[in-house]
Amino acid sequence: MTEVTVSDAAKAAAENAKAEGYEPLYTKIAGKEFVYRALERAEWRALVKARNQSMEAAKTDLEKAEVAEQELEEILKVCLVYSSQPIEKLPAGSIQAVCEMIMADSGFAGPEIQTIKL
Repeated sequence: MTEVTVSDAAKAAAENAKAEGYEPLYTKIAGKEFVYRALERAEWRALVKARNQSMEAAKTDLEKAEVAEQELEEILKVCLVYSSQPIEKLPAGSIQAVCEMIMADSGFAGPEIQTIKL
């Protein structure tokens, strides 16, 4: 098993999130550190409402793609506790990857979901 070295800044951000009642999670993508928390139901509903309103206003495929990108950024605004670099300086794919992790840890998919046929 590889030992993970977590920066003091990431540890401090995680402690602050714990103090606010969240369960922080840590990952490293493309050598960059991220601390995030799961998305809560009320937050998800607000994001969906905003996305749906923006999609209704979008007229072209390009505008619809921009709405999808804005949704990723909104998820980060809500759930990203710490990033070792400003978002605009990160590798583009890392944003998508962190959002996928946030969604999985929020119960939308992932290994903790188990279906049982009764």
